[in-house]
Amino acid sequence: MLSEYKVNLYFSESESETIFVKAENLEKAIFDVSKMIEDKKVVVKPEGHYAKGYNMGLVKTYHISAK
Repeated sequence: MLSEYKVNLYFSESESETIFVKAENLEKAIFDVSKMIEDKKVVVKPEGHYAKGYNMGLVKTYHISAK
């Protein structure tokens, strides 16, 4: 069963965003987020009538917690 994890992405000291990742466990969530950063994946987050894209290659650090 997949659990949802809250991921705070920190691009710089003044810029951060929150996304949610589904994974089997915390270790898998960490692996998935690390892989997205390594692959410089663009994550699209719907926000009302528009969507925001984040280049994971620009993430400096991140924090994962259970939702």
